[in-house]
Amino acid sequence: WGLELPALPSSAWAQDAAAPIAEAALGQPQLRDAGIAALACAKAEGTSFVLAVAHTAPKAWTRAELHALGLAASEVAARQRCVQQLADEHEGERSARLKLQRADQLALVGQLAAGLAHELGTPMSVVSGRAKMLAGGSVAADQVLAHARVIAEQADRMAQFVRQLMDFARRREPKKATYDLRVIARQGCALLQPTAHQAGVTLRVQEGAEPVLARVDAAQLGQVLSNLLVNAVQASARGAFVDVEVAREVGTAALRVRDFGRGIAKEHLPRVFEPFFTTKESGVGTGLGLSVTLGIVQDHGGSIDVESELGHGTVFTVRLPEQPSAPRAGGG
Repeated sequence: WGLELPALPSSAWAQDAAAPIAEAALGQPQLRDAGIAALACAKAEGTSFVLAVAHTAPKAWTRAELHALGLAASEVAARQRCVQQLADEHEGERSARLKLQRADQLALVGQLAAGLAHELGTPMSVVSGRAKMLAGGSVAADQVLAHARVIAEQADRMAQFVRQLMDFARRREPKKATYDLRVIARQGCALLQPTAHQAGVTLRVQEGAEPVLARVDAAQLGQVLSNLLVNAVQASARGAFVDVEVAREVGTAALRVRDFGRGIAKEHLPRVFEPFFTTKESGVGTGLGLSVTLGIVQDHGGSIDVESELGHGTVFTVRLPEQPSAPRAGGG
C-alpha cells in the first residue's frame, strides 16, 4: 500500500512513524478490530513512502479499512511535518542567537584590545630600554644576565596578555562541562585587568574555600562575565573597585558583579536586557551586551537579576543550577 507524502528528512522518519501510525490506525473505528499485528514504513523513490501492514489472521482488506489506514498515515505525516517545521525554526533561532553572541564577542575584543594596547606600553618600554643598553655595550658583564632575564620576563608578560585575548576571540562550538566558577571568575578578571587598569579601576575576586560548581560552557560564561565587568568598569570612577563574588546559594551557583559607580535610573532598569538599548554615550558599546548575556544565561537554565540605585552602584547576579559532583574541567 503506497502513500504519497512531501519530501521528509530521511528514512529514520519512517521508523519513527511506524508506532504513531499504528496508534492512529487502531484509533479508527474501521480498524480497531482488524487484527493489526505490526506496521512498518520504508522510504521508496522520490516522495513515496510504503507502509507495510501485518495482521494476525489472513483477511481481505475492505475499502473502508484501507481508507481509514490512509487517514491514519496522513494524520501522522501532517504531524511530522509540523514537528520538522518547528525543528527548522528552532535551528534558525539558534543560528541567529549564535551570530548575535559572536557579534557581541567581537565588539568586546575591540574594547579589550584598546586596554591591552595601553597595558603593553610599560613592558615594551622595559624591553626596548634594556635591549638598547645591552646593544650599546653600557652594561657591565656581570649584569648582562640580569638584564636578559628582565627582558624575558616582560616578553612573557606581553605574550600572556595577547594569548588571553586570542583565546577569548577564538570561535568555538558550545560545549558544556562542570566547572568551578571561582576559576572562571579569576580568569575573567585577568582578561579584563588591562582594561580596568587603563580606567583606574581595581578588580577584586571574593570567593570561599569550597568549589562552586556549575555545568557551563566556559567560553560563553566568560563572555557573560566580560560583558558585566566592562559595564561595571565603564560605570566606575577612577580609584574605584569592582567586586566579583562567587558563592553557593540554595540549589544554585551564584556569580555576582558589583560596582560602586553611577548606577542605573529606576525607569531604565526594566529595559536593560533589551537588544540595542543603552544609556551610554554614542559610539560606546553596541547595546547587545546585556541582551546576549541574558540569552546565554537562560540557555544554561539560569537567571540574571539586576539591582541598582543612582549614585550608589549596580549589582548583577547570575544564578545557575549547582552541580554537586567534582569538576571535570576548570578545577582549582
